Amino acid sequence: MKVCFVTHYTHLYGANKSLLSLIDKLQDHSVEPFVLVPSTGPITDKLSSLGVQFYSLPHKRWMSKAPWKAPARLVANVSVLPFAVTKILKWDIDLIYTNSSVIPIGAVLAALLSLPHVWHIREFGQRDFGLHHDWGKSLFQTLMSRADARIAVSEAVRQRVLSDVQPPTYVVYNGVTSRERLDQLNPKQKESGGKPFTFAIVGQISPAKGQKQALQALHQLRQEGVEARLLVAGDGAAEHLESLDQLCQSLGLDDVVTFLGYVSDPFEVYQQADAVLMCSPHEAMGRVTAEAMAAARPVIGYNNDGTAELINDEQNGLLYDGTTEGLADCMRRLIEEPDWTRSLGENGQKKVRSKFTNETYAKKVYNVIEEVWCNGKNMTSRSCS
Repeated sequence: MKVCFVTHYTHLYGANKSLLSLIDKLQDHSVEPFVLVPSTGPITDKLSSLGVQFYSLPHKRWMSKAPWKAPARLVANVSVLPFAVTKILKWDIDLIYTNSSVIPIGAVLAALLSLPHVWHIREFGQRDFGLHHDWGKSLFQTLMSRADARIAVSEAVRQRVLSDVQPPTYVVYNGVTSRERLDQLNPKQKESGGKPFTFAIVGQISPAKGQKQALQALHQLRQEGVEARLLVAGDGAAEHLESLDQLCQSLGLDDVVTFLGYVSDPFEVYQQADAVLMCSPHEAMGRVTAEAMAAARPVIGYNNDGTAELINDEQNGLLYDGTTEGLADCMRRLIEEPDWTRSLGENGQKKVRSKFTNETYAKKVYNVIEEVWCNGKNMTSRSCS
């Protein structure tokens, strides 16, 4: 089966990392992947290295923080449609797979070419990224309902984004590592060597991701005489980075906080830490949470949305109430009970093995694709087992 995947950006953040691992493992199920990208960049470099064909098409989003630019985006999308149609026909695509709710071109192409369409919903939109629908929520729901199937990355996304959309909708959690690599990840905590307990917070530097609260909680612990360090991994807008740096200086944390910048392999960060913080209040799923669990590092997570689905409180991590005091309290508990901390991490790794491997992820997505294909108009042209 030939499947055209449509992605909305080119950097190697969560959605594209999940897409790449999906493409890799779907090939084990005889899926031949092709990808439409908005421009060249890190993801096209990776696709080239994997031998996957792609086509750079400057398509635009239909959700943004600047809805007044909607007419210009619409014109841009209409103008590239002929090129996209030509490429889809040349590739002889069987099914179109849109990798995010923020782009409409996959749905339009599927309608124009009478191809089955699967829509993968990886974000809330407004709750997590402050995005608004260009043409209103009603049109969004109408187009979403016309997809042959929708995949939500969590139950929270299904309930908040797709509650008014026609079924079928499936919940499939992202895979974050292969079974082979999971076997290689060290389930033991790092050797302390007399060094303070180390926390890590990983992800894009943004007010929505909670790095500021992590610094404030660390400061509270330091005021109480509790020794701890924090690794901050990720990049972001210059003003956000400067703001965090200034806060770090004002709180006197320069000697215990390390800004690592963007790290291509976050597992390198998890292996340096004793525990990981997830301070974002509105994670659709929380890839970082599952990754840290894969590395046998317990996560202290904001008790809401997708994060609350991944963490079983006091079993494989801790959930906090969203306050700085609550976060600091959870951090203190892990520092004071190292054996329990290790046990939480080991339990988290067991959960990843059963729910969040790339192989499990790809198999569940393939089942959706196969069902859509076999129920579609073209089922008589190819065999369906």
